[in-house]
Amino acid sequence: MRCTLLSAFLILPFFLCACESTEDLMPPPVVHTPLTLDPMEEYELGEWWTNGDVMLRLDETGFYALYGEMNRYHRPVQRGKWWQQSYAVLWLEPYEALRTEWVRVQISKIDDRLALTIPKRDPMFAIAQPPPVMEDRLLGQWTSEKGTLFLSGNLRYTLTPARAEIDQRAIIAGHRGTWRLADDRLLLTPDPPNMGPFEFRVEQTDDEPRLRGRETTFSRMQH
Repeated sequence: MRCTLLSAFLILPFFLCACESTEDLMPPPVVHTPLTLDPMEEYELGEWWTNGDVMLRLDETGFYALYGEMNRYHRPVQRGKWWQQSYAVLWLEPYEALRTEWVRVQISKIDDRLALTIPKRDPMFAIAQPPPVMEDRLLGQWTSEKGTLFLSGNLRYTLTPARAEIDQRAIIAGHRGTWRLADDRLLLTPDPPNMGPFEFRVEQTDDEPRLRGRETTFSRMQH
């Protein structure tokens, strides 16, 4: 009986090995995960990117601005320089940051769309231009009996008094400066430090808004 049991134990491993197939003895296959972005694919990074909550502007000169909202006329939450390291990575270098604070941005594709992913933010996709806001409706030339007002897209303005106002030494002389919109008020801040700011209320109409001040009301100049 001892001999029989010993023979059974010696034969058992042979049968166990014989039961294993050739495939079982081969190493597991290597799974290749396809890249979301083909390294050989040619693409261009757009100027404006958004995820619906914030916007990123990548200027072709290497300047960038990160806006904490969808209004490009408001002050960015961050400015700096950007540069592309590879087909899948670009870096944001804030002006006030040290080297260790540079931000690594992943370039990938999501649903076949080029995407930029900033850490702790949702992916951003390219847009042709920022969404329209009230500031866009104010750009251009305005006129009143006191003179003309030009509002440019870089938030600069030029106020030119009418000839009659110049002859009468108008209180509001011609000047330049910066402008911004605060709720329903247009604020003009002249460059000369000795001149205080000017305020106009933006009145909505069916056709065009009007700028109503204490002494005059500006309307859109008709071409």
